Amino acid sequence: MADVYAPPSAALFDADDPDYKARYALLKTEHTIKTFSDLNLLGGGLSFLSNAPRLLLLVGAVATGQSAALPYPPVQLLALLGFAVMMAVGQLWAGWKLRKLDPVARRPAMLLCLPWLLFFPIGTLLSVVFLHALNSGEGRQVLTPEHRALIERTPGAAVKTPTTVWVALLLIVLGAVGGAVVLL
Repeated sequence: MADVYAPPSAALFDADDPDYKARYALLKTEHTIKTFSDLNLLGGGLSFLSNAPRLLLLVGAVATGQSAALPYPPVQLLALLGFAVMMAVGQLWAGWKLRKLDPVARRPAMLLCLPWLLFFPIGTLLSVVFLHALNSGEGRQVLTPEHRALIERTPGAAVKTPTTVWVALLLIVLGAVGGAVVLL
């Protein structure tokens, strides 16, 4: 009977293959860009879910003539919530495109990253790392059609996300959801 716990007898890929060497040289940057695309998707989704209903309620209040009870002029509130919803949609779009390593999203993602610089110290740190990942030579190379073809030729190359990162992400999501529930 074969030992089911024995390591595989055949190599999953050839370590001397130039495609795998090229992919592994850029794998860390690729993983960084995809991780930040996930943050854009998370932030854009939460922002959209929190601001779109408020915008609809505000439009309903203005349409029914109940805007006198609002704390600020309706035009200012409409502009602010409209801007927040547009930023959320932009983050969702940029996150989706960066997840696919589409070079079209590089500049919009950099623009959406600039407000993060104001949220010292964590937002500033994340923003600097993300801007570096997108502007470095490796980041530009990862967002090319040639790199996407390289990904298709090297399906076995991957980065395993550490368990601590998943636990931290879970805690952040639970904290955000808990904070949203408390605010409601």
